[in-house]
Amino acid sequence: MLRTLPFASLIFLFSSCTAYQYMTVSSNDMRQNDEREFVVENDSIRLKYRFDGHNAPVQLEVVNKLSKPVYVDWKRSALIMNNRAFSYKAGSLTVSGSTHTSVDNWFSRNNSGLTTATTSSGFSSTVEFPRDLEFIPPTAQINESPLALTASFHSGEKGEFTRVRVPMEDGMMGDVMRATYEEGNSPLKFSSYLTLFVDQDLDKPVVFHHNFYVSEIINSSYG
Repeated sequence: MLRTLPFASLIFLFSSCTAYQYMTVSSNDMRQNDEREFVVENDSIRLKYRFDGHNAPVQLEVVNKLSKPVYVDWKRSALIMNNRAFSYKAGSLTVSGSTHTSVDNWFSRNNSGLTTATTSSGFSSTVEFPRDLEFIPPTAQINESPLALTASFHSGEKGEFTRVRVPMEDGMMGDVMRATYEEGNSPLKFSSYLTLFVDQDLDKPVVFHHNFYVSEIINSSYG
């Protein structure tokens, strides 16, 4: 295993071998803390973003630092990836289960006794539900992971990747294929557009818009 894993990872199977692709996410307008989270805050709100994990899930934390409620407007919030917008708003909930019904009948002829008839049935349904505003109480927080960034393996063009040696978890060195990018030539650029309201003051939205990009990709046979 690589000693230090980047923020986003994709795992693909090719015949009998497993190929791992690791992506490092960077930002030119958000700082990072010691836990490698992207953080921005003011006197009212603290936002944190993480993207580590399979398919790079958007892990968002919103902290309300005020003594009054804050609302996240998911309907007016989106992930913008390569100029295409994907709504943060949730869509549906699938409910499934089963029902059991028993009916007891007494009978009397030569003998007396009790018979029980039982019927069972299953059900499954999808319930659409609105989720426009999410309530954050005073001095509380929410943690959401509404979307994933990508499920595609970036193969790159000829000469894009170079072979380098990197430290492994067992202390040894291993060979990987590595490519680095600036924001202008990154194969994956995205931004988060988040709309909030303070104390249901819907005429005064507070918008947070931050940009990110993949700055490094490592292709490896090490997981």
